[in-house]
Amino acid sequence: MCLINKLSMISLIKNLRVVILFTIFSLPKFILLAENDNSILGNSYVGIGYDRSTSDILNFQHNLYSLKLRNTISDKFDNSISVGMGNAKWNEPLLLKTSSSNTFVTELGLAFHNSIFPDNAFVTKIDPFVHASIGTFTQSGDKMVSNNAFTYLPIATHFPWTLTLGSEFHFFDKLSIIPFYQISDALTVEVELQNFFGISASYFFIDTLGLNISFKSASDQNVFSTSILYDF
Repeated sequence: MCLINKLSMISLIKNLRVVILFTIFSLPKFILLAENDNSILGNSYVGIGYDRSTSDILNFQHNLYSLKLRNTISDKFDNSISVGMGNAKWNEPLLLKTSSSNTFVTELGLAFHNSIFPDNAFVTKIDPFVHASIGTFTQSGDKMVSNNAFTYLPIATHFPWTLTLGSEFHFFDKLSIIPFYQISDALTVEVELQNFFGISASYFFIDTLGLNISFKSASDQNVFSTSILYDF
């Protein structure tokens, strides 16, 4: 009987050790989850998105469906990756027809931000940031003949990059508003540097599920985007 009690005590101690170790290693994660304010910067999430780009040049239109992943590296750095597939169409005045192509897009990004927490219940966080990205844009389909900058036959890839400056304003731990300025260009292709001004809004209906809508505009191009966000 004494041996049984000793074995039971040893088993209990081992179980307690497992529970204590699990609690110690899990506590930081639980703390981070408790501090999750459903903001865009400083949080990790998966997004399923749709982008529509329109341009005055050749009446160019591009529809893109994408999967996006954003990950928190530290309290000041986030990285992101996205892949997408879509289609484009444009007018060819030299050929008197409408042409089209299929597109495949990838992007890698890195953001630096610095959170400020005002002492009020209305604006719960202000997060100025700078974000840089580079990616690939591959088109296959009709040859674009009316704009030499984008000529390809039958497939071509160029490498767009962006630099974005802005600030996230977080309201009531649910709503995020981000006004931003972005410059965009592409490697290996001669295009004019684009200057975008835009705004992004995200609202989380519950702690893990939200909706993002954004719009940006340059001199001859507009981009509308929307995505469903899963915060993890």
